[in-house]
This record gives sequence, C-alpha cells and structure tokens, in this order.
Amino acid sequence: SCLDGVIRLFDKYNSLHRIDARKKVFQKFHSLHKSGNYKLECAFTSNDEYVVSGSECGAVVVYPVQGSVEGGSMLRRHTAPTCSVTCCPQSSRPWLIASASYDGSAIVWASQE
Repeated sequence: SCLDGVIRLFDKYNSLHRIDARKKVFQKFHSLHKSGNYKLECAFTSNDEYVVSGSECGAVVVYPVQGSVEGGSMLRRHTAPTCSVTCCPQSSRPWLIASASYDGSAIVWASQE
C-alpha cells in the first residue's frame, strides 16, 4: 500500500502476453483502507480474486480484483494499524488470511465456506 492511500494493481503484460516495460495501472483501490503514516502490506488471495490490505485504522480490508473500486469488506479486530497481511498459498484455502498489527497481536482469519 502506498503512503498516498491508494493501492495500485499494474498490468505487466501487453496484449500479446509479453512482459511490458511500460506497466499500466489495471485497478486502483482506496475507498476503505487508511494509509499515510505507516508502511502497510498487501497480498493476493491464492485464487487471485481478492487483494488484502492492512489499514491504519486496525482493519484488514479485502477488495475484489474484478469488482467495483468502491466495493470491499473490512475485518476488524486489531486496535492499532495492521501492518502485515498474508494469504494461504494453497488454492483450496483462498480465504485463509493472517494479519499482524502494531498492537502486538496476530490474527488468523478464515471464512465459513
């Protein structure tokens, strides 16, 4: 996550599926997470359908990659900025997320699916 509060997804392939040195912004996310004073990490779920980000408000924010820029959901439990997020690499568990916060806590999030 950038310090201007915007998460940018870049398309690294051109129309011929070659790596393009001039990367274009594919999507921007900025509606739910707060960023500006802390380094916050982002990650993709294993199925590449969601971007997960920490937030200075202590939430973990999940944005759909192909959805609305204004969409997304917030997972709230931390009491200080959420600085680190990671997602399970197993494709059978795309909704298994771990987060860590400056409050000293670490949380494992799992869906009910």
